[in-house]
Amino acid sequence: MVRSNKAGLCHGIDVLKDNGARIDREIEFGADLGLYVWTAESTTDCWKFPSGRLHNSISHSLQGAEGIRRRSDSSVLSKRQGDLIAFFADESWDSQLTADLTAFNLYYKPQYLECLAMSAFDKELPNLDIARARLGEDDVIRNVINRFILPARWRDAGNEIYLSHMIHMVLYRFMSLSVEGLDTLQNRVGGLAEKKAKEVEEFMRANLSEKLSVSQLAELTGMSVFHFLRSFKIRFSVTPYQYLSKLRLERAKNLLLTTQRPISDIALDCGFSNQSHLTMRFKKAIDLTPGQYRGCQRLFQ
Repeated sequence: MVRSNKAGLCHGIDVLKDNGARIDREIEFGADLGLYVWTAESTTDCWKFPSGRLHNSISHSLQGAEGIRRRSDSSVLSKRQGDLIAFFADESWDSQLTADLTAFNLYYKPQYLECLAMSAFDKELPNLDIARARLGEDDVIRNVINRFILPARWRDAGNEIYLSHMIHMVLYRFMSLSVEGLDTLQNRVGGLAEKKAKEVEEFMRANLSEKLSVSQLAELTGMSVFHFLRSFKIRFSVTPYQYLSKLRLERAKNLLLTTQRPISDIALDCGFSNQSHLTMRFKKAIDLTPGQYRGCQRLFQ
């Protein structure tokens, strides 16, 4: 039985099963992502994949790739072992296996890719020519699959986060193949988009006196905590906590030099629990107490 949601959309892996494929390995990450290794015997029957499936997929042939042909025009979808093919949920196609085939498939919801596109490139998917991205023999994606995803023990405790990270690497690379100016974007892949980075920084500056949590900041960007922490670190080269501490120290320094306010008040205004906390941070950062910093700076004014 093919799984479907309320809109009648089916799961691509169930289409494979209905066509006689055997699932050798599988792991699903909720309804958005799934990894599968499957095997099918050669057949003269036509495999039909209807449009309106739940997921797009990236397929990596492991054995027998030369046997995948589009039945309608006999064109070869995969010429050799190791080829990569992108299939899209809104496309219908049929194929015929002229040889036994073993393949790896990464299934992902189109909506999931939209979130990654905004995070990586600050662009919406319609502005990314995803449908024309050419995988073929892309070494980056093949290496991630062959060296990191396939050898991993998918069911071992703790490996879900590792595999999720590897999936993101594959999808970011897939998107980058469709973006012009790849060389200038490579350093940003996986990092917080410029617009979101600015929003987070402005929110931090406006709320330095408050107790800010990582979950608050992640919610501001619409990301999971795990994805936000990773993206923030790539963008700013430090953790959110380290960056927040930096902003608080900058504000404290400014208030020490431009006001006569008591140091204890400045500490609370900048988000430190008390004057001792501020003093500890000052000593660690510049080897001076707040009072010494205020006094030394005034000597040079």
